[in-house]
Amino acid sequence: MTVDPTWLLGHLRSHEEFACDVVGGAVHGRPSRYDTGRRVAHGQERPTIGTSNVSFKRWIVADDGLRLRFDPRFNASGGEDKDFFSSAHRKGARIVVSSYPIVHDSTGNQDADLWNKAQVSSIMHRDRIVRLRTEVGFFAGFASAIWGVRFGIKSLPVFLDYQVSLLFKKADRALRKQISAYKNFQKMIQGFNGLRGDYIARHEVRRSF
Repeated sequence: MTVDPTWLLGHLRSHEEFACDVVGGAVHGRPSRYDTGRRVAHGQERPTIGTSNVSFKRWIVADDGLRLRFDPRFNASGGEDKDFFSSAHRKGARIVVSSYPIVHDSTGNQDADLWNKAQVSSIMHRDRIVRLRTEVGFFAGFASAIWGVRFGIKSLPVFLDYQVSLLFKKADRALRKQISAYKNFQKMIQGFNGLRGDYIARHEVRRSF
């Protein structure tokens, strides 16, 4: 990640304009239909947010405020950021996505980066099943794994789009659809893999694919 020179001003402007408690800024370099680099539009309110480009009001972590912290139970499985901001939202914090504060996400090889993120995403899903299985019980993990079949179903039309894009020689679109189909299919497979074994740490998967 590279911080844009206007990054801090962008966060301050967003907090002032939207009167919110949490700002999820733009991440340029990720494929997105929006100028926020996220799956939502500028100014849209959300029930949670991921990190990479986030600022929030001090009262969320202050002793005289919500006193929220990242839950260490998520250290291995990932998702600690979504859990943190979901908790803040449930307790009254307003989360808004903004295109003003910008960071640039690029490893120099965007295709390799997308493949790696797809792999990491599937492992994080597996680890969530492991956490449910070990902390709640096997049937909770099994139910979540079954619900994850939707990812496999979702991959089918995307894979078809990939084949059609190849047929019409749309190489860039074909690659994106191939990665998307792979990610969703692997999430389904890894979900069932999470019904046995221990966590796989994210840092063991990142940049290894």
